[in-house]
Amino acid sequence: PIQPTSSHQSSRQQFSPPPQQFSPPPQQFSPPPQQFIPPPQQFSPAQQQSFSHPRQSSEFSQDGATQFNAHPKRRQYPQQIPNAYNVSQDSAVPDSISRNTLPSQFTVNSYSKKPPLQSDENNFPIVGNDLFVPGDSKAPIPSNNSRIASPINNFDAPKQNYPGINRYPSSQSYPEAISASNIAQPPVAPVDFLTNQLGSMSFGQNNSQTQVTELVGHPPIYDIKIPPPHPKLPPGIPCVQSETHWCNPAHQRCTLNSIPKTEKLLKKSKLPFGLLVTPYLNQKDIPEPPTVTEIVRCRRCRAYMNPYVSFIEGGRRWKCNLCNLTNDVPLFFDYDSFTQTTKNRWIRAELLNSVVEFVAPADYMVRPPMPPVYLFIIDVSFPSVQLGAPEVIGNTILEFLDKLPNDDGRTKVAFMTTDSALHFYTIKPQQTEPQIYVVADFDSVFLPSPNDLLVNLSECRDGIISLVSRLGSMYSKNTSVGNTLGPALLAAQKILNSIGGKVVIFQSSIPSVGEAGIPIREEAKILGSSTESESLKPNNNWYKTFAADCSRVQIAFDMIYIGQHIMESQTSACLSRYTGGSVFYYPTFMASREPEVAKFKTEMINYFSQRIGLEAVLRVRVSRGLKLTNYYGHFFLRSLDLLALPIVVPNHCYTIEAEIEETLVAPVVYFQSALLHTSANGERRIRVITSAIPTTENIHTVFHNADQVAICALLAKKAVDRALTSKFEDAREALHYKLFEMVSAYKNECTQSMTGATTVLRLPKNLILLPFLILSLLKSSSMRPGNTVPFGRRIASIALVSTLSPEVLFNSIIVPNMYALVNGEDYSTSVYPVYPTAESLSYMGVFLMIDGQNAFLWVGKEANLELLNALLGIDNIHNLHSGVIQFPDIENSKLNEYIRELMEKVSDENRDLWSPMFYICKENGDPLIKMWMNQRLILDRDSNLPSYQMFIGELRDKVNRGNF
Repeated sequence: PIQPTSSHQSSRQQFSPPPQQFSPPPQQFSPPPQQFIPPPQQFSPAQQQSFSHPRQSSEFSQDGATQFNAHPKRRQYPQQIPNAYNVSQDSAVPDSISRNTLPSQFTVNSYSKKPPLQSDENNFPIVGNDLFVPGDSKAPIPSNNSRIASPINNFDAPKQNYPGINRYPSSQSYPEAISASNIAQPPVAPVDFLTNQLGSMSFGQNNSQTQVTELVGHPPIYDIKIPPPHPKLPPGIPCVQSETHWCNPAHQRCTLNSIPKTEKLLKKSKLPFGLLVTPYLNQKDIPEPPTVTEIVRCRRCRAYMNPYVSFIEGGRRWKCNLCNLTNDVPLFFDYDSFTQTTKNRWIRAELLNSVVEFVAPADYMVRPPMPPVYLFIIDVSFPSVQLGAPEVIGNTILEFLDKLPNDDGRTKVAFMTTDSALHFYTIKPQQTEPQIYVVADFDSVFLPSPNDLLVNLSECRDGIISLVSRLGSMYSKNTSVGNTLGPALLAAQKILNSIGGKVVIFQSSIPSVGEAGIPIREEAKILGSSTESESLKPNNNWYKTFAADCSRVQIAFDMIYIGQHIMESQTSACLSRYTGGSVFYYPTFMASREPEVAKFKTEMINYFSQRIGLEAVLRVRVSRGLKLTNYYGHFFLRSLDLLALPIVVPNHCYTIEAEIEETLVAPVVYFQSALLHTSANGERRIRVITSAIPTTENIHTVFHNADQVAICALLAKKAVDRALTSKFEDAREALHYKLFEMVSAYKNECTQSMTGATTVLRLPKNLILLPFLILSLLKSSSMRPGNTVPFGRRIASIALVSTLSPEVLFNSIIVPNMYALVNGEDYSTSVYPVYPTAESLSYMGVFLMIDGQNAFLWVGKEANLELLNALLGIDNIHNLHSGVIQFPDIENSKLNEYIRELMEKVSDENRDLWSPMFYICKENGDPLIKMWMNQRLILDRDSNLPSYQMFIGELRDKVNRGNF
């Protein structure tokens, strides 16, 4: 019977499914050499009850009593729904309870019946919305929605905002093992049945879809730092609930967190669809993924075991979540042959973590794992000597020499220097004096004493130190202006052909002698002209072809450009682009400037101290119905879907475009990236990253679950790729047009003003930064029009856009961070963020702008002297000059300490990729530095691009007209 309760009493229902009984015949395990029979496995199909689920209806008798009949045409009143399973069809409500006296809340102590079990011949029975677990005698695995508050109780709750950054678990560790004699269930939290049932309904999941924001005022810039929310997965996924089954967006990030089921719906939304993968990270707060020694793969698609597979037939088989093929579970999955005991499969790392690393057996090797190999080619020509580069390079190598990956003592190094001739250095063990061989005939490059050019770092350490410490003095009076980079590359290929490795090139002049010499192009006349796009393309195809040949033998190149001389980096940068290497650019470098030297040393030491991967290949697998089309980044595409990476640089991102081939019938699609590589320790490993993303038929859901930072990162990588292969004008126009398409599609499909003009554009909260990010990209060095960006800076910026992950690219390089500085009581009152616009500046203030690689300290003409004294230790503003400075460390100055704390925080956010250099920018100071900083005020108008408000106005007019 229905029992009334007080208004403050909870109406949530408790449900405990009956225990499941399993008793199949015991399985026989026969591990050699002993005959061992584990305890019987408790597996059998669940006992399904014969239960029909008719719709209950209510009929009222003449005396007002309510009778419950199973009439399919009658509806239930809300008050009767809790008793749907408690009252039999022939039972009646007491006469004292009539239609007018039914209470608004009920307490139901127990259910006499449960919902029908959903069964499938290839899956475990499903209890409600929870996934059945073999060996479970208590409760089913809770679904995702079981952990969410009931939608009924939260229906009027505040709209959901993006979660904080700390919401994402960074650890890849997994819980302690729980011993069991059979395949036990994972630890389960209590499940509220009513919450679990209602959690899967649409009205309980999409509260965030009402968050539509108008494009007015300044954009919420600092929302860039907030990672995207977790995708909403249906109940029963993953197979084991754990905090680490979510794929950290720093590793793998999709542009859409709710994927359309059809290609037609995807095209209607106009949103780009792609995946951004960063397999190697050097973040301090993300530990290495757990290691798995036993590999289980799908027989058909070759996908790896992951948290999203399902076990069927009593746990003896598993279904691949990518291709749905049923595979046998190998015996070792539940049995430890070393200890001769059974395992609890639910604590296996590959079922708990989205990122794991498998130890590859010998089948995955075509040769013994290669050691870390570094071959340094140093330009010692006259332009390089003028800058003092050889001495600084030698001292820098000396500092990071002992920080190179060399745990097992196998690391090898070699050195070459170039001017008009080619210089080889042979170093022998137990000798401190290296021998120099000079080759001036480049018709046929040969190697003098080839066995002593590439030497073991540990065995020849004394000779290496002697060589690099004397580089500056050896060539201090060199007046040769030639550069034999081409012959040096051919020699490096011969040295590393049998082993592979990394070639590090320090270049300060244009390659002009021997093979692959490059003619000089007049840069000043080309910048900003109609021929600029053609001049950004390689001068010849020699470097591209050579890079492809080197990629096949596992040779990679890092290009480090030093100085402002013409170096034709647009041609030689192909070496890094097609071998997975990096590009660095130091245009204002001079050995006499201490800040320049400090920046160079810090960045080089951080870069060469990283744990790298060697001789790698990357393949991305997707669910049936999806297709991968285009790839962007630094690599060589060996086949249609295989990326060849002679070296895996930490924090390098690889971008893949996808499309929908056929209608997606599954509620969830999966992306799995597998990186087969050799670690710096000489171990062959497979790093596997798996993501699960739900599908939808609702275009509103598609828009409200899109990732704006990932979308703009994909568009940025496509734009720079198009700029190098076509024209810059086409690339910029494509960015404008894609933004117009996305905003127009949302207006036409998801707003009431789908026809006619609108005075204010509206976008979902999660896409509100799309126009701002596109404008910021257009104002960056990689895409900015005009003649203010030299070729060297543009090529280096394009390399950063191509290789950086979304959060690093837009958090610093594309969008600068700007802060106002005051003498406050604590950090929050002394350093606070402001918008990057001239409106934020004050002639009496001091402001700090950081764009990742540079930091500008803007000083007003009447700035507070007390503030400047606390910040820089000066008493007179006239003693402060525009230009680069070494930021001082002032004792007993809280503001100075706060700025150094801020710089450390920025370096951590940038994963220690750069060491920003400080520039003083006085309001009435050097016009060149002022122009440089003003170009980074991305909300303001400049000579080539509009302000943010003008940009929004132009976009609104185009959307209202309905054509671009």
